[in-house]
Amino acid sequence: RTINNGVTNQISPIFKEELSASIIRHKENEYNDFETRPLLTNRRSTRGPGLSAVDLNGDLFDELIMGSSKGHRIEYASSNKNKNLLSQTFTWGDSKKLIRDTLSLIPFINNENKMNLIGVQSNYEDGLSVGNSLIQITKKTSAAIQSSVASGVGPIAMADIDKDGDLDLFVGRYANHNDNYLNLSSELYFNTDGLFNLAAANNNFKKIGPVSGAVFSDIDNDGDSDLLLARQWTYPAILINHKGVFTDRSEKWMMSNYHGMWNGISTGDFNNDGLMDIIATNIGRNCKYNQFIKDEIWMHVSDYNSDGLVEGVETVFDPYIKKRVPIRDRRNLAKVMPWVLGMYQSYKAFSKAGIDSLIEPLGNEPEVLKLNHLDTSVFINNGNSFSEIPLPAECQFTTAFGCSVADFNGDGNEDIFLAQNFFDVDSETSRYDAGLGQLVLGDGKGGFKAISGKQSGIGVFGQSRGSVASDFNGDGRVDIATTQNNDSIKLYFNQTAHPGIRVILKGKNSNHLCVGATIMLESDGVKGPKREIRIGGGYLSQDSLTQIFPSNDKEAKFHVKWNDSESDIYSIPNNAKTIIISQTDGLRVAN
Repeated sequence: RTINNGVTNQISPIFKEELSASIIRHKENEYNDFETRPLLTNRRSTRGPGLSAVDLNGDLFDELIMGSSKGHRIEYASSNKNKNLLSQTFTWGDSKKLIRDTLSLIPFINNENKMNLIGVQSNYEDGLSVGNSLIQITKKTSAAIQSSVASGVGPIAMADIDKDGDLDLFVGRYANHNDNYLNLSSELYFNTDGLFNLAAANNNFKKIGPVSGAVFSDIDNDGDSDLLLARQWTYPAILINHKGVFTDRSEKWMMSNYHGMWNGISTGDFNNDGLMDIIATNIGRNCKYNQFIKDEIWMHVSDYNSDGLVEGVETVFDPYIKKRVPIRDRRNLAKVMPWVLGMYQSYKAFSKAGIDSLIEPLGNEPEVLKLNHLDTSVFINNGNSFSEIPLPAECQFTTAFGCSVADFNGDGNEDIFLAQNFFDVDSETSRYDAGLGQLVLGDGKGGFKAISGKQSGIGVFGQSRGSVASDFNGDGRVDIATTQNNDSIKLYFNQTAHPGIRVILKGKNSNHLCVGATIMLESDGVKGPKREIRIGGGYLSQDSLTQIFPSNDKEAKFHVKWNDSESDIYSIPNNAKTIIISQTDGLRVAN
């Protein structure tokens, strides 16, 4: 929106920062990953926190809930009575301090129809089986779902995988205390009368690698939830659901060639064809790897000095000596390859050394992981395969984590917000700090335009992690919030989009939150993008379950496909601002 003041045209930014959100602040505990893992290029211990937008108290407005560190409490911020400000913080779990880092929190309605949270607790730093990996939290209690496993637990997501009417649970693991690359397994839990039991058919998740992001989405449009995983040093995994059993179909869907450092993953209908497309966040091109990406970066992984810690040696192709050579210097390599100093007693000799000679004393060949794609990307769903569309250059200036999909400007097309930056890198790597939080507006045809910080009003200078899209103040516009590692939450209220209509779906049986349902707005005889109701997604986060749609057409209709595949069409009542559509009770206005 442009304001003409008679002298000059002044741009009114889309968003305005709401400073009261800074009352929620993440506090990171100091831990030096590089001391015990000298070849790490970035810390694994500062990957959080995530963020969730959840209506905890049933007043139809979301609260902001942030993951927290060991020794701190789970806090959330709630709106005050006029719905303009986040007025205060509260604690859940009986205000107890956490004994582990809790990166992700997602909503879950228990058998008594009460809102709970499910959280994951990580023990990456010390690797000790102390505490619980999975916890179920109410306002006054917290209880174990699963006892501790010696690994870093990160993304979690829920869906009715086996179509029995309740929600099952995926738990992703991003690192182990002694292995960040190879022996990393994730887990699937089936819900039986409110109790989560490890799935018998869990083999597809064994040694699946470091998982940073997870989302359930029906990408093959067959009525059940498939699972998409963002992983490090490999391709995003496309796991197709068939009667509750997942099979890796990444190659079939033409995703197996995109080996990246994928952080977050979500889906949206970016070309308005009723098929779910993918947005996945990556390291970006503004990094030391970009000049070598044509010939790939290889990671040679092994326990080089038999100390029980698996390390990775990064190599690139040197066109002058026609060899793959290590990126790290002689001094740092010697910390895990003590024989290097004896083999190459000068830096001049070391400059001619290829990786083959360096690993020769090892005996066994290391496993090789590859990196060939740096862009944060959209992948368009063609029905049985994906086609990659790089996002604009502005999205590649720094690494991205959170990715929230919503119609931020109210034009009926899906847009994307990217949470950016990462500072905790090794001494030979420049930190990733060129982002402010990037808004990209979609055109409904699969194309995107990057919006400057001046136009968007967004300016996050810290290390963003999780992000959420939600209409926090109930004005019919989609707002943005993001966490910062070791810093305050940033919240931006949308002030220029045309107000839309707020839609809340209510399911039946044990799926009260209506997870797995889809909704589309038909306006002037044309259907807009399909939306899915999901729990978990992006990066360690939970976008609002309340959907915001344009409200320009009085004859518009909503097409709802419920999780059990039943379908209904609903007309929009006049002057409705908030409507609740129940599978059992129909539509009612809740302005």
